[in-house]
Amino acid sequence: MDSALAGIVDALKAVEKQARDTALAKARTHREPVPLADQPHLLGALAAAVEALRDVAGTFPDRMHTPDGRTTLRTATERLGVAAGVLRDAERHAAAGGI
Repeated sequence: MDSALAGIVDALKAVEKQARDTALAKARTHREPVPLADQPHLLGALAAAVEALRDVAGTFPDRMHTPDGRTTLRTATERLGVAAGVLRDAERHAAAGGI
């Protein structure tokens, strides 16, 4: 693997490890309901993480050698965008008091 691509892969693996080791571990031990005032913050942080993955995935479809690789990344980018949009909508709704 070339060094630039290796750096990208390593960065993505580090993000995944940190998310699992820190955020997921804490989420699993935090048993209390999320306070209403904190919901927009959690939803916004999740949206930002998904948006970052969408943006990274979206830079690669035209650089893939195979049609399957291009299609897979285009589809993943689109679906990550939809997921981020759902989270952003929920963030706005929660920030407005959940009304």
